[in-house]
Amino acid sequence: TFRFRKSTAEAAIYINNPDADGNGTDLLSYLSQDKENDAKATGAIVNKDGSVDNTDIKKIKGRGNTTWVKEKKPFNVTYEEAVSVDGMEKTKKLSLLANYQDSTLLRNRLLYDLGNAVGLPFASQSRFVDLYMNGEYIGAYQLTQKVDIGKKNLVKVIEDETHLNEDGTLKAEFPFLVEIDAGAGNDDYHTYSSKAKCNLTVKGPELDNDDPYYNDVLKQVQTKFDAMYTAIIQNSDNLEELVDIDSLAKLVLINELGKNWDVGISSFYLTYMADEDGNYKFFGSPCWDYDNSLGNATGVINDLKSMGVKDYEEPTGWWSIYKLNSRGGSGKTGKYTLPGYAMMNETILQRMAEIWFEDFVPAIETFNSENSTDGQLYSKDVYYNYLKGTAEMNYELGWRIHTGDWICDHTKLLNGTYNNETGTYTPDTEITKYTENEIITFDSEYSYMVDWLNTRAAWLSSEFHDAVYKTLILGDADMNETVNIKDTTAIQKALAKITTIEGDAMKCADVNADENLSIKDATNIQKYLANYELEYAIGQPIK
Repeated sequence: TFRFRKSTAEAAIYINNPDADGNGTDLLSYLSQDKENDAKATGAIVNKDGSVDNTDIKKIKGRGNTTWVKEKKPFNVTYEEAVSVDGMEKTKKLSLLANYQDSTLLRNRLLYDLGNAVGLPFASQSRFVDLYMNGEYIGAYQLTQKVDIGKKNLVKVIEDETHLNEDGTLKAEFPFLVEIDAGAGNDDYHTYSSKAKCNLTVKGPELDNDDPYYNDVLKQVQTKFDAMYTAIIQNSDNLEELVDIDSLAKLVLINELGKNWDVGISSFYLTYMADEDGNYKFFGSPCWDYDNSLGNATGVINDLKSMGVKDYEEPTGWWSIYKLNSRGGSGKTGKYTLPGYAMMNETILQRMAEIWFEDFVPAIETFNSENSTDGQLYSKDVYYNYLKGTAEMNYELGWRIHTGDWICDHTKLLNGTYNNETGTYTPDTEITKYTENEIITFDSEYSYMVDWLNTRAAWLSSEFHDAVYKTLILGDADMNETVNIKDTTAIQKALAKITTIEGDAMKCADVNADENLSIKDATNIQKYLANYELEYAIGQPIK
């Protein structure tokens, strides 16, 4: 009896080497012995339209940290020449993500595609594939552009020698790719930021320790990072000269939307490069590693208690702002991560709210539409149709839907909705149940993740609403939506330099619109409260 499987994945990847170590060991067995083992192989890429690419594989080896110790192994693959899989941008270096901890197989892909949809630089493209080694089906994988430098790879603006002048000396300014990486080890090319209390792994240019500029490059990375980190904490006047606010806001938003457990601790990448005007600054990107996002993980109870977070598994509640860095200690004494400080920064937070409604809300609407394959982000039914068959094959092979205590309960959820007119979030009156007789299926897991995402988006919209849509009232210096004697006090405190008034509050406090806060503004509010007739429309919305 023969059994034929028909996958719904976008492509199939075949990798063959029956003698990977020269001693007759098959490829999968050899690679699984040690993450550092690597081998050459023949290859075939079979796209869903039936086209075949037989480009050979220069190197395949294991990848990942936590994911590597799981039964279903992830891999990095370097092809001899740049390849395209099902219309992806051509690249030589790709990652085969096992998504072992994510029973939907979608979380990483969805947030990478969202990064592309909102215009994040260097967001990886991905495809769902079935992986075969030496003719044996290994499982359902996500083939994605590896975070790597080079003209034929994801981060094209950096190459091995872009830090050097033509005469071989070190440039005063050069692009580099850095990862905030709590797990950086002695074998990694990394430095330590004493200000942020985190390791910084340099992904490019990556120099050997005998390179004459080995320490100079690390020092440059540390100095530039510390200056940017300090400017974010202090909301310095030169903040925009040090970091591209839009891309950083987008990267933090992707992590916040997903409630990514690792936000700001590991796999948080920043690219230092020239902007359109030739000025060097940090850009938030690429986005990476989101299998423990979108309601998938439970988190570490003791860590959550230290941060004061009680709703980590729920779609509601802020997350990134509470996340302590890996060396921060506990409670209020801990230092926050870079994304945490970004969310405390008034300038960045305001831009996050604007970008949320400008870019993220339309992208999520695309996800919730039907039969949409325009751009990098597809609709949920398209992802489902690609995954349904390949997921069934994957779990029939023995890769279980639940993999341990780290994965939270996906059988029920309290969902909620957002009202754009009122700017409010309303939880449902009843909990939604996703299983019958507690039988977990791919369909139940997929529905749970989609609902979690939409409920999370609804809650974030309600939280960001006032920053974008709130009506500004002339004279309302303390921004409490009414004009009273407290507003004159707020102006007087600001003039005495006890507090500050800026941004929208300044628009409200500057009653006479002379672009200067003065005692005249406080006096005019007092006259308004005493029912004097004034030429200023105090108490009325600002047009």
